[in-house]
Order: sequence, then C-alpha cells, then structure tokens
Amino acid sequence: SDAIAGVINFITLGGTDRPKHSVYTRLGSAGGDTKAVLLQGPLGAKGNFAIGGTHLDDGERLEGSSFENSVVNAKANLEITDDDLLTISLRASGSDGTAFPDDSGGPRFAKIRLVDSRQATELSARLYYVGKISNVWRYTVGSSSYRRRELFESPGVAPGVRSAAGIPRNSSETTFESVGLSFTTGYDWKDELNTVVGVEFEREFGKSNGSLSLGGTPLDTRFFLKRSALGWFGESRWKAGPSWFINGSARLDLLDTHNSIKSFSIGTIYDIAATDTTIRASWGNGFKLPSFYALGN
Repeated sequence: SDAIAGVINFITLGGTDRPKHSVYTRLGSAGGDTKAVLLQGPLGAKGNFAIGGTHLDDGERLEGSSFENSVVNAKANLEITDDDLLTISLRASGSDGTAFPDDSGGPRFAKIRLVDSRQATELSARLYYVGKISNVWRYTVGSSSYRRRELFESPGVAPGVRSAAGIPRNSSETTFESVGLSFTTGYDWKDELNTVVGVEFEREFGKSNGSLSLGGTPLDTRFFLKRSALGWFGESRWKAGPSWFINGSARLDLLDTHNSIKSFSIGTIYDIAATDTTIRASWGNGFKLPSFYALGN
C-alpha cells in the first residue's frame, strides 16, 4: 500500500490434500551448494500445511566473498467455515557472509586485505483471516511481526582516489522490530463497480550500537528509532463500458514523526479487441517513510 513504483509479491507454497514430500540439491561451480526439503499434507478435515527448510552456500565467487543462509518456513491453512479461511505463516532465517568493503577497490585493488563480516538472524510471523459476509461483501483481517538482529564488523577502507580520508574501522550491533495490523473490506455494488476500503497500523522499533576507530581510539555510535503510522485507504474500479475501466484511489497516512500525508491516484484502461490493443493512462502520487537502516546510516 505504501509502494512508490511497484510491488513484488512472494507467496509461499501451501499445503496439499494428500501427503507429499520433495528433496532438492544443487552443486555450484564456485564450491557452493544448495539443499532443500519440503513436506506438505492435510491438517485435519479442513486444513493443510507446508513446512520446508533450505540451506544455501554461495561458495567463493570472488576472493574474500562468502555467503551462507539457512531458512525454515511453515504455513498452515484452516477453513473455519465454508467461506472463512485462516492462514498462519512462520519464517526463521540465519545468514553469515563476508566481502571486501564498498569503495575499497574489491579483491583486485583493496589496500587493506581484510573483509567485512556480517551475521544476521530474522524471525517473522503472519496471521491472515479472510471472511465473507455475503456474495458481494467480504473482509480481511491481518497481523504480522518481524524481528532482525545483525552483527557487522568492517576493517575500513584505506585512503584513496574516492576518499582522501578513507573509512575507519567500524562495527555495529543492530536490532529492528515491527508489528503490523490491518483490516480491509470489499463490496461489489454491482458487476460494474467494486470498492475496497481499509485501515492499517504499523509500529517500528530499532536501535543500533556501533563503534568507529579514529586514530586507534574507539568512538561509540548510537542510533534509536521508535515510530508509529496509521493509514486509511480506499480504491474503486468502475467498468464504464464493455472494454473500458476506470479506477481511482485515495490514502491518508497519520504519522507520529511527520504531518499527515494525502495520496491519490486515478487511471483508465481501454481495450480495442479488433486490433488487440490496450490503451492505458494513469496519474498518482505516493509517500513512503525512510527505512530505519537508511536513517541510521
């Protein structure tokens, strides 16, 4: 809802009516490998589940470069009634990587031959409930939580062409947490007009404790963020003719760190079946808060 230019939507694999399992492995040319396992099956009379794990070792594609990542995913679908569905998703991830620092010149030109190291863990959970009041009226309730902890250490960058001072040795310990709640409802006024309205709330908390070494003397660096955002939104799509659609949307963001922000969009799509041609026109504006990582850097 707060995207500026587009959205990438990942949908994890769900369960199946019959038990299934799969095992996958791959060897890479740089000495890495990938291993994965997936289990799927029914969960009672009206439900199903999927649970899987993956381990990726990227090998050493470049000198000093390494990346390993382990992920466990779980998802369950429960049919509360014939029209209501509850979905629960869980994800845990751990990664460990090394690389020459940015702007160091890489493995070919870096004067300092030590590399950055980064270790991170992520935990996320989501609950999603889809309900149906009537054939033309539906609603969705969702909640989510996310937590990331990262340990980072860098040897710094020697003085050079890009920076006469270089970058001092530095390290940081970062924790970021967010909790979100949302409610949307959609109504089909008739076959030609559909409307969706909703509200969402997000609360973010992040802290970063770090250190810079200047002339051999460590200097502490700290950054702290705590903010909340409440967004109200609505969107309508009107079938103005057999091949002509008009859609519009409006959004109001209420932020504890900024003034309220209003966003609007309007667009139209017209299909010319005889020549297999589609004409589109749209206008819109958007707003997105800077991330904790951008502010902390």
